[in-house]
Order: sequence, then C-alpha cells, then structure tokens
Amino acid sequence: MRFLKIILILVSFIIMGLCLYTMYQFSVVLQGIRVTSTFYIVLGSLIVFSLINVIYHIKSFRFYKRKPRLQLPKKRYKLFWLAGFVFPVFLFSLLSFLLFINMQRYALGYYQSDEIVVIVIFFVVCIVEFLETSALQKRIKRLNESYEANTEIDDIGKLT
Repeated sequence: MRFLKIILILVSFIIMGLCLYTMYQFSVVLQGIRVTSTFYIVLGSLIVFSLINVIYHIKSFRFYKRKPRLQLPKKRYKLFWLAGFVFPVFLFSLLSFLLFINMQRYALGYYQSDEIVVIVIFFVVCIVEFLETSALQKRIKRLNESYEANTEIDDIGKLT
C-alpha cells in the first residue's frame, strides 16, 4: 500500500503541475484568448486540493508501518477523512461535468483518442484514491480498536 501511496502522490504532483502549466499558458503565453475567472478558480481549487491530497498521503504513511502510532484523536481523524476524500470527489465532479458538456461532441465522433485516454486515466485515479482512502479509514479504525483493547488489558492489573 505504501507503493500505491507514492504513486498517488506523484499523480497529485503531476495534476498540480498540469494545472500550473495551464494557468501559465493562458495568462502569459496566450494573452489574446479570453478565459473566464471560473476557469482560474477551478484550476486553483484543483491545485489546492492536490496539495491537500499530497499532505494527506504523506501524513498517512505511518499507518502502514509494522508498528504504527495507533492513537489518532477524533478531531484529527475527521480532518484526515475529509482531506482524503475531497480531492477525488472534486476531480470526479470536474471530469463528470466536462464529459457532460462535451457529450454531444463525443456522440458525433468529434474527439481525439488522447483526450479520452486522459479522461479515463483521471477517472481511474479518482476511483483508486477513493478506495485507498476508504481502506485506510478502515485500517485506522481497526488499529484504534486494537489499541483500546490493549490499553484496557494493560489497565486491568493497575490500581487506580
């Protein structure tokens, strides 16, 4: 699973790089083309969510060690859960919206094969991110339960 996390971190960096490159192209190189501010907001959001996703994956490495730190406070647990799901949900929503907008064009056969390949790859990334986050949340829950059971066993012999 750690190898999968490394791949997902690299994919998030690639998405951030593509967004930054696109913003640069439209703001500096292609100055004659008018782009709405919504375009920049979506790209900026994608950059921020990619960065949050990278931080989430780096911080969650410790749960895949042989002997991880088991205790995770409730507030942080919810923040972890949210950080893990925001990026794939946003990316999935964005791709679904793009497919919906271009549906008629695709139905008429006006598409490029590399365009479809990129969309499919991003959909696969969304699904893998979502599944990995779900699996990690189950692992954290299981680790917390075993930690609580171990501390209860250790506390049996102690006087209060």
